Amino acid sequence: MVAALSTATTGFEVPPVAPGESYIDIALDALNLVPGCYSVSLWATGPNHYGRPERCYDVVEHCAELDIEPSDFYKSGKGVHRAFGLVVVPCRWKLATEHAEEEPSKILARAQES
Repeated sequence: MVAALSTATTGFEVPPVAPGESYIDIALDALNLVPGCYSVSLWATGPNHYGRPERCYDVVEHCAELDIEPSDFYKSGKGVHRAFGLVVVPCRWKLATEHAEEEPSKILARAQES
């Protein structure tokens, strides 16, 4: 499992719904998955369903697949490999040294001399 999302944990209250056809949408801002094929399962459950099949209204296991293609997520010219985990994490790096004004190549050269 990569993630489990629920209306309860994300603070979305579902009011009682009259019998008949209904639907609920979810919009994901980002999945950040590394390349690979992922299976999707959907569950419609009542509150506190864990370990209680009678509280599952509908379960559709492996009903869709996501095929995530390689990309240059970090704009580094290098791909992201699954060996480093299932998700890529947006981040920023900052190097703080006493020689902050110095060019990184000079800092590296001095470190290699040591």
